[in-house]
Amino acid sequence: PTQTGLAVEALQKALPNARVLYSSATGASEPDNMRYMIRLGNYGYETMGAMIDELKRSGLGALELFCMGLKATGTYLSRTLSYKGANFCLEEIELEPVFKVMYDRSVQFWNLLLVILESLPKAGGRDYKKSLFWVAHQRFYRQMLLAAKVKSCAVLAQKAIDDGMAVVIGMQSTGEASTNFAREEEGDSMADFVSAPKMILARLIKMNMFKFKADTNMSHATVDEDAKTMIAHVWRCGKEWKGLP
Repeated sequence: PTQTGLAVEALQKALPNARVLYSSATGASEPDNMRYMIRLGNYGYETMGAMIDELKRSGLGALELFCMGLKATGTYLSRTLSYKGANFCLEEIELEPVFKVMYDRSVQFWNLLLVILESLPKAGGRDYKKSLFWVAHQRFYRQMLLAAKVKSCAVLAQKAIDDGMAVVIGMQSTGEASTNFAREEEGDSMADFVSAPKMILARLIKMNMFKFKADTNMSHATVDEDAKTMIAHVWRCGKEWKGLP
């Protein structure tokens, strides 16, 4: 459970006579996001968490039946916002110089990782790691591009507020997985905001790239040749990085 969930659960226990209305954007997508909703009823289980754990172990069918029961009693409802009368427009933004530099440097680094990955022994699961590599690559740049839009988004939001509008910002990703990984690495006392691209890259390198079984059939000549290729690429990347702003 998250710190927020624990705090909400403690608040409900401290105020047993208070009426509670749950409103969540993610409660219907992941059962664990309902753990703090202790007023929905435990249905014979000791805690809400124990019931959710049992439902998850029982499979999708049990979860669907549980949702049907909540909906039938009017206990839990799911709604989406209407787009009636909504207007849409696309805003093109100019990337700040710092993001252009970050992008160029990140491309060089990912190219370096790819060369290293190609040099790993095939018997150590190289093909599987390549699939993980490209998944992380896509997630990394999605997060970086989102970060590049934050400042412009804030300007647009402030302008809308000044015009008397109410602003709703949709989050394509909350970065929760990256935050959890950072907490595992650094503990709960983090000095700064968590960089999602950094955590995605760190997780790929630490958890996936270099965990493999050595191939005893590989010749020393092959290893030496691969090592020379990596060293040459590292040297070239370093030289190109020095030439970047």
